[in-house]
Amino acid sequence: MKGVFFSISMVLLFLTAFGLALLIALSHTQLSTLHLSSSDKTYYRFDSIENAFKEIFYRESGIRIKTSNNSVTLEENLPQATNFLNDTLAFKNFAQNFSDIQVRIDISALIPRLPLIISPHNITYQHLDYGDGRYEVVPTFSANVTGYDVLINISDHALFGYSWSSGCDSIPCPGTLAFHIVVVNTTHQCLELTENLDPSTMSCLQMDVGDEQAIKTCIDNPAKFNITSDIPIYVKNRVDLQQTNEKIHVKYPPNIILVNNSVFGSWKNDTVVIA
Repeated sequence: MKGVFFSISMVLLFLTAFGLALLIALSHTQLSTLHLSSSDKTYYRFDSIENAFKEIFYRESGIRIKTSNNSVTLEENLPQATNFLNDTLAFKNFAQNFSDIQVRIDISALIPRLPLIISPHNITYQHLDYGDGRYEVVPTFSANVTGYDVLINISDHALFGYSWSSGCDSIPCPGTLAFHIVVVNTTHQCLELTENLDPSTMSCLQMDVGDEQAIKTCIDNPAKFNITSDIPIYVKNRVDLQQTNEKIHVKYPPNIILVNNSVFGSWKNDTVVIA
């Protein structure tokens, strides 16, 4: 009889231990699933905010972007009046204030220049004051850019002449950077020039409407391009890039969006990829 009671006791002890182990395993699985769900929620929230910023950019900024294997083409009207910055600020306030997890958005880096970073070459496309008639393309190294192909439409205006100025003995400064520019209006092509410029020395092309300067483009160290227009124009600028095996992207500056679910330690802090 004692043997029977001992056997029953051992079975009960085994079942108790097995049940406890199963309960611990189920609890661990539930916590892991909950943590995974939290991570999914964090990344989903980040993606939703990023997509909203991209939609605002394409709808309101007036800048159109196209990437290829070794170039980026950017188009816009200079100057231009848009609701871009107001809409971006309004969405920032909405996303931060109506969220069940922590969201922090910093758009200070976008004002007033609206810089766009071309990666992996680390080239910045930015305005001197977004909305006016000036912008520039600023490489970190001159070797990252192999050329610029620029189309300017001056609409109903007529181009009366152009002149070069430079910081070298020749005008323009000869070199290895390919520079092609075409200027058109609604009736005909006004100007087409192809030059190989020195990417480390300033060469400026000034185009005149009547007796006044209207448009000025410059190449400066390191292969930097800038344009200033005193009249309304449309500009399409293809930036030819050094060959790379990496995919080309156009982004905002780093760390625009932070989504932080502090309860489970799940977070993402990154920028907005525009193209």
